[in-house]
Amino acid sequence: MIKINLVILFILVTYQVILAQRVLFKSFSEENGLSGSNINCVLQDRKGFVWIGTDNGLNRFDGNDFKIFKQQFNDENTLSDNTIWALCEDDKGNIWIGTKQGVLNKYSPATEKFLHFKLESTNSIEVSITTITQDKNGKLWIGTYSQGIFLFDPVTGKIKKWNFNPNSVNGIGNNYITSILQDVDGFIWISTYNGLNRFDPQNPDKGVTKYYSSSDNSNTINNNLVWRVNQSQTDKNLIWICTANGLCSYNIKTGIFNRLNIVAEVPLQFSNSFACVVEQNVFGHNILWAATYGGLFKIDLNTK
Repeated sequence: MIKINLVILFILVTYQVILAQRVLFKSFSEENGLSGSNINCVLQDRKGFVWIGTDNGLNRFDGNDFKIFKQQFNDENTLSDNTIWALCEDDKGNIWIGTKQGVLNKYSPATEKFLHFKLESTNSIEVSITTITQDKNGKLWIGTYSQGIFLFDPVTGKIKKWNFNPNSVNGIGNNYITSILQDVDGFIWISTYNGLNRFDPQNPDKGVTKYYSSSDNSNTINNNLVWRVNQSQTDKNLIWICTANGLCSYNIKTGIFNRLNIVAEVPLQFSNSFACVVEQNVFGHNILWAATYGGLFKIDLNTK
């Protein structure tokens, strides 16, 4: 699990800023009320609150102040533990929190209480939750660090699990899950430490389709270590794949990968390792903000 050991950066962008090539940053740290500066995940909910998962509790930011949620050992309605690795808002407005100790927490905004659901390991290794995604049927897909994928039904409480099996060609390609996405066609995309996986929940018997990098074929992902898969905000048929050695897009209709040739003005160590991307369209300018482990890129896709 790669953690962001940085303060939170809020990027304030306007059309004038794009033209002037200026970006305004405001940073927040423990001095401003944040519970910890080791940030693992960030989520903005439907009400506009920003939720920040840290190694020292969960924070909710309203634009002015932080409200901190932490484990209280004498109160079962609080967080199960304070190391927060994943956040997800469901279609009812509940916040789901994944922790390092493998407990799925459900936060109800109405009651401000937490419910706990423990993910059980098949061995003695801890189940650390790295990512949570709700699908179109309301079920939660939960990725873990070294324990594969769990599918949780909040209505029935039933849990199904997938592990990497070296003897199975139809299973997931790796147990280290970094992100999960459901595309417009209902396919589940799973990024891992060894390749990109696609699963059709409507036809589970077909197994998992795996995508790997190839130096001899540009119509593949850049690198097999995939940090994240993001849905494009401007093209429903496009997904972005962030890898340890470059960024590419994939068109789910044509089946074509497109590797972006991005060159940093000042090359830094890990500047080609892409953590995540966010798109923004301002007056026809399709801008891609790309966070790397060596800095932040702003890419005008109209010129690519």
